[in-house]
This record gives sequence, C-alpha cells and structure tokens, in this order.
Amino acid sequence: MPNYIPTSDAALDAWSANFSTLITADPGLYGLVSADAVAIAAAVDLYHDAYQIAGLSGTPPKTPLNPSERTPTTIADKDSKKSAMLPVIRFYAQNIRNNVGVTNEDKTALGITIVKTTPTPIPAPVSVPILSFVANGTNSTQFSWRDSLTPTVKRRPFGAIGIQLFRSFTTPAPSTPAPSEIIGVFTKAPFSVPGDDAHAGDVARYWGRWVTQRQLVGDYSAPLDLIVPPGGT
Repeated sequence: MPNYIPTSDAALDAWSANFSTLITADPGLYGLVSADAVAIAAAVDLYHDAYQIAGLSGTPPKTPLNPSERTPTTIADKDSKKSAMLPVIRFYAQNIRNNVGVTNEDKTALGITIVKTTPTPIPAPVSVPILSFVANGTNSTQFSWRDSLTPTVKRRPFGAIGIQLFRSFTTPAPSTPAPSEIIGVFTKAPFSVPGDDAHAGDVARYWGRWVTQRQLVGDYSAPLDLIVPPGGT
C-alpha cells in the first residue's frame, strides 16, 4: 500500500476516519462525487466498528479497547473488514494524489504524501579527486583516484559520472590548467592516458575534477607531476 497509509490498526483507524470525514464533507474538492464518498464511508465505518470491538489501543502498552469482546472471532472480523477497506481507500487516495486539480494543501489534509513534480537537481560536487600514479606502460601512463571525502574507498561522490583530467606542459607549471588542456573524462579507475612522442621525457602536470551528467564540475585536485612516456595518441 502507499507508504502514507498507516499499517497499524490504531493509526489506520484514525487516518481512514479523517480521510472519510473530509471527503464526505466536500467530495468535489477532491474530484469525487457523492457516491464515492458513500463508498468510502461504508468501508471505513465497517472497519471502525470492528476495530472498536476487537482492536488494541495505539498507545503502549497496547491494551484491548473492549476486553470483554476481543475474541478470536471478533479479531478475525476486524482483520476481514480491514482487508476489505484497504483497496477502497488505496484506490481513491492514489487517484486524489495524482489529480493535479486537487491542491497540495487539500491532499496533505487527507494525509496523502505530495507527488514531487520536479526532480531535485544534482549539485556540483563539493569534494575533489585525489589523483595517484599507478604505472607507466609502453605507450601510456596509468592513473587511479580516490575522493577527498572517502579516501579509503574507490568511490565517486554523489552525482559525479567521472573525472575530467587535464594536462599541461607549460613552464613554469601553472597552478590551474587552461580549459584547452583537458584530456578527457574517465569514469573508472584505474585508467590510462596515451603517451606523447612530442613531449616524451618531459614533465607534465596533471589535475582532475569531478563532473556530473549536466556538466557541473567541482574544484581541481592537487597537481600531480609525472614524466611523459612516448607513444602518441
């Protein structure tokens, strides 16, 4: 059932009574007609009456509402009335919840959770990658990374699809890269970067920063200086 409909007998009795009372008072406010209100009230009232006979109080320690009448037979009847009521209130609650003509205030008054109509945007990462050198291959350099907030595990921060890697051969080495110095986006670690015959043996400075699907980026990592192997792209 929708998670806003209580599961305990006592809470369900209170929730369904409020649901029925408000709809009975003004069915049209919720996109319903009088016949709908009657159907809801009939199912709710049957459960309420059975709950009053065989139910337990909702306040711990839970005690019978009617000790002399709480028997296996009346408990079974209460459970049967509950099973019959739930599909009724669930059907109407879901329809009201999805009805854009019903205000959020009126849905909330019924005890219905509001449907989110706009997704929560994923913000730019607040952490930075920690770049590390793994090994030089024949024609490439292998890197790995960790996140500054979770340095003991190989995990990207929430919302990041990968790391943008930058490389500069400028002398003296800059403190931050130019946009044109981006090598690419890498989604897994470790990852390899091709060597460069034109700069083989030179010292390159590398930086990384996290990037999201919508191209929001975090701050640059600390620079990592490495000798470039030959190889070309």
